[in-house]
Amino acid sequence: MAAGHGKNQVLKISVVVGGGAVTDVSSYVGGSALGLNREQPVLETTTLGSDAKTFIKDLRNGNFSAEFEFDNTLVDYLEVIYSDDTVETLNAEYYPTGETTGNKYATDCMMTNYSITGPIGLMSIATDWQCSGEIVKTDIT
Repeated sequence: MAAGHGKNQVLKISVVVGGGAVTDVSSYVGGSALGLNREQPVLETTTLGSDAKTFIKDLRNGNFSAEFEFDNTLVDYLEVIYSDDTVETLNAEYYPTGETTGNKYATDCMMTNYSITGPIGLMSIATDWQCSGEIVKTDIT
């Protein structure tokens, strides 16, 4: 099994509703603060008199988070996403091991959290994104 290195991660996000070009924001991501979460919830279907619980699959769900180093260009970009009430979902692409090998995850998403922290030291921007619809995994060869 080939292992990847986190330093090669790529994150691209668009501000165009329903499609459009994505912008690579990877150079702003700080440290290892990038992660994709895919969930497969279940619903309990146990009936009275049963001795063991039973379940069925619920609808899949996903979200991701990214922490960025503070940069005015990135802030301008995120402000457009945050303040434009007409943008319902954006396109996002995530490449955990880089764009030339491994996997690509593509989804529509919306930003659910955007916070700037300014401790003494390096300022950062934390964002959370809710996926909308399917997260499509593509193998890159």
